[in-house]
Amino acid sequence: HHKHGPTPEEENCCRWAKEVDSQCVCELLVRLPPFLVRPVHKYTLTIGEDCEITYSCGGPI
Repeated sequence: HHKHGPTPEEENCCRWAKEVDSQCVCELLVRLPPFLVRPVHKYTLTIGEDCEITYSCGGPI
């Protein structure tokens, strides 16, 4: 069973996720336990099959 294209929900979610600023995401993730946080890192969010957004955190701002 393989569906083609994202569902409307996935499309909306993807559009929203692309609008979110990396800085905002990183500040939320700073609240994670210290062992999960690295100085320079990227978080990749995958929504459905066709949507992948990467947020870069740490390093020079």
